[in-house]
Amino acid sequence: MHKRPRALLLALALSFTLALPAAAAQFQDVPDDHWASDAVAYVVDKGLFNGTSATTFTPDAGMTRAMLTEVLYRCAGTPEVSATVEEATPFRDVPENAYYRDALVWAYENEILPDWFSSEDGGEANRTTFNPDTVTPRIDFAQMLYRFSWYVTGAAPVLDEDVTLPFQDATETALREVFLAAYPYYACTQEDMDLIHGAFLWAYAQGIMNGTSETTLSPDRTISRAQVAVMLMRFDGAYGSALFQLEVLQLVNQARADQGLAPLTADPALTAAAQTRAEELTTLYSHTRPDGRSCFTALTEAGVAYGAAGENIAAGYPTPAEVVAGWMASDGHRANILSEDFTQMGLGYAPAEDGFGHYWAQLFVG
Repeated sequence: MHKRPRALLLALALSFTLALPAAAAQFQDVPDDHWASDAVAYVVDKGLFNGTSATTFTPDAGMTRAMLTEVLYRCAGTPEVSATVEEATPFRDVPENAYYRDALVWAYENEILPDWFSSEDGGEANRTTFNPDTVTPRIDFAQMLYRFSWYVTGAAPVLDEDVTLPFQDATETALREVFLAAYPYYACTQEDMDLIHGAFLWAYAQGIMNGTSETTLSPDRTISRAQVAVMLMRFDGAYGSALFQLEVLQLVNQARADQGLAPLTADPALTAAAQTRAEELTTLYSHTRPDGRSCFTALTEAGVAYGAAGENIAAGYPTPAEVVAGWMASDGHRANILSEDFTQMGLGYAPAEDGFGHYWAQLFVG
């Protein structure tokens, strides 16, 4: 297919080395040998949630619906929300100045919240209370994180039929009993049970959630701050590139909206090509691939058809916000981001144990 050389010429190499984020504060109740110490450092460094004081994290405290909704919203990159809680949701128990108001609108509109939070009969939403301060059981957070994975990847996870849950309290019968005890008002259907069981199966198969013992999953136990930290760190390990793709796309589309341009969309094949390029950058930081071919041959290999194409690359930036800011500060990269020729974007990210540590490849087609 014909490629317009202007796109590549505008995508000049961009490389800055930045310091890594500061280490998380040392909490007195999370010593270095604590089972969740690395995860606590991860969520604090990422700004997902903080300690309960300057010196305490309170790892065993439960997390509420409001807290978890806000945390997942931050994981998503805090996308812009235009509607109010009153306009977009059925909930009427949310204070006007609640810190989680935007997060709640985002979560409701993107179906992150379990259906039983807002419905009594599995049908149209008719509950008006969100109960933001209600501590959340593991059965609910597994469902929220499962749905969040759909949001991040754009598709329902494919469950491995060979994986089973080795827990006495995670059979369908046991989970139904737990659910009905917690939500007697909700008319739980077989579809609901499939989602509940599927969420646990997904979390276990991905290594995101483990049992509380060799034989128990404890679906009715309150999810603790330490457990959430560990699960989010593991989620990042499994879906980190998809999270970065989501956040970069949001930032790029905001920059395009500021210029009155149409938003770009994501495409799985384009994202796969960008991921290939990011991994290649750890070997050769260039628009030329390690085997000497043009960067755009990665598009052809991924089955991406295009008339116009462009590539931005970067190294050293630790976060999506910083890499997009770097690209936008460079004329050539900014031109790609704001080009009217492009309609789709894919992003690849590859960590590396070298002086740069972070490699990014952004591919555009139109």
